[in-house]
Amino acid sequence: MDLIIKVSLVFMHALLDIIVSSLLFTGWLDLMHYYIIGFKTGEYPIITRDRIFLWGRLSPAQAITPDPIGKPANYDIVSTFTIAP
Repeated sequence: MDLIIKVSLVFMHALLDIIVSSLLFTGWLDLMHYYIIGFKTGEYPIITRDRIFLWGRLSPAQAITPDPIGKPANYDIVSTFTIAP
């Protein structure tokens, strides 16, 4: 492997560690709690209050990258709504 690529990979790994450790993901736990309980117990809990969860992306939706794999399916979906049954 080329030295520049090795240095780049080490840098990217360190950068990702910083990004992941500095972001809070507890909001996702709050969002998924209803579904986690339903999955584990087979019964969904009673909804006692309405909540709104908002999030945004850290990069532009139409960012062009040199990824050889390509874009994932449904990459162009901009919003998803989760509604209790």
